Amino acid sequence: MGFWNIIGKIFRFFVGVDKKVSKKGLKKQSAINKGRMRKTDQIKGRGASIPKKPGLYRHVNKDSGKVEYVGQTNNLRVRQQQHARDGKLNTLKQYIYYSVAKIGVTKDELCNTEKTHIKRTKPSGNKTKGGNGRR
Repeated sequence: MGFWNIIGKIFRFFVGVDKKVSKKGLKKQSAINKGRMRKTDQIKGRGASIPKKPGLYRHVNKDSGKVEYVGQTNNLRVRQQQHARDGKLNTLKQYIYYSVAKIGVTKDELCNTEKTHIKRTKPSGNKTKGGNGRR
């Protein structure tokens, strides 16, 4: 192993750079697990499957299937109840798709994943590009 390889390993160790590298540079890792997001239209009561954990969510129109809003939060269930109280979520017309964040994920990583989902789906309800609008 050469001198520069050792220096590179030390640098990656201290900076925390992941070993997965693409041709364009460092590969961004998602803050949520791979696979489909879970779907529900119940946000209150015992039948509500939404956990009180951090994660990413989408509001999807039941008729058209279009994504109307993408967001991230520290408490998925409470945030959906806030949206319903504010009139931004109508469970008769919208499904909620959600995914719990990976263990140990930072707020910044969750915000970056939200931004990626907003870019990909272009929801009509998002007024900012994501990341709490401040990042």
